[in-house]
Amino acid sequence: NGVMTSLQTVELVVFLEDTFGIVVEDEEFDEENFGSVEAIARLVESKAA
Repeated sequence: NGVMTSLQTVELVVFLEDTFGIVVEDEEFDEENFGSVEAIARLVESKAA
């Protein structure tokens, strides 16, 4: 159905943090940042800059 469970979201965040050396804050867990692949890429780019 294309929707991630909360566990999958946490696993994704851990992967992103470990892979890109970023920290995703609790308040960043929202539709704006995780609603699409493009949104996730923008978040990672902004945190890695």
